[in-house]
This record gives sequence, C-alpha cells and structure tokens, in this order.
Amino acid sequence: FPSHDISLYNVINSIQAPDYTQSYQIGQLQFVFKPQNYQSLSELNLANFSEARVAQAFQDDDITDDQKKKIAEEHLLKLVELNLTMLAGSTHTITTPEGVEVSDTKLIMDFYRNADMNTVREVQELVSELAKQGKTPDQKIQCMECGHHYETPVEFDYSTFFG
Repeated sequence: FPSHDISLYNVINSIQAPDYTQSYQIGQLQFVFKPQNYQSLSELNLANFSEARVAQAFQDDDITDDQKKKIAEEHLLKLVELNLTMLAGSTHTITTPEGVEVSDTKLIMDFYRNADMNTVREVQELVSELAKQGKTPDQKIQCMECGHHYETPVEFDYSTFFG
C-alpha cells in the first residue's frame, strides 16, 4: 500500500463544530439537536453492518421469492427503526406550541414513530446538514508513485480504522 503524509494540524484546524444551540422550527414544533454519543454511533454502525449482511443473504439464489419478500420486509422495518433511533439520539429537545419541552429520548422516539413523513424528512435533512458541518474535510493527496492528485476522507473513528 502506498503511504501518504498529511498535516493533522491542518485537518484539525479545518473542522467546524456545528451550532447545537440553535433551534429549528418544523411545523408548530421547535427542535434543538445534539451530537450523538459514541456508544449510539457504535451501536448504529453495528446494526448497519448486520443489515448489510442480511442484504447480502437476500441475493442468495437458494431462497424462494416468498422468503425474499419476508426478508425484504423485515430489513425495511429494521432500517426504518435504525433511522428513527438515529434521529431520536440526535434530538436534544422538542418544544410544543404550548411551551412543553420534551427531552426524554423514549418520548422523542415515540414522537418520531408517529410523526408524518414530511416532519421526519425535514428532521433528517437538518440532522444530516449538522453532521456535514462537523465532518472532517476531505484531504488533497498526491500519489508519490504516479503523481495523480485526488481527495480522500480522513476519519478519526477508531471503530472503523481497520474496516
């Protein structure tokens, strides 16, 4: 494998922390978001890995169409639940028009399970935008062997270091 040098000083200085103090209005509700904790992200990554293995099994020609349909339905339900878990883990508070502030993760999860798709989609977009703001920018690298320039992501998550 070719090796590359990058300046960690430059990488760290280029990271912008999202503003988690800002509230966002969706419909009649006010949302305040938070970064997910490491344990939640690790559990989400593990669940995503398990779901990917299920998807690979779905490609097996020895499985009947009825079995594939059942696997697909179960897979879809798990993916929806993973997405809602991620949203609930990223939501600090939801405030109603009456001023009631909800911060209990289980209640927030129940809210997302029962919310209309437009609300969930808007929350997903906001959470995704906040995640992009906190992402380490791709780094410009040059191959020492051929001189080709390209960009590559640099991640500091040791749970995916050897992945």
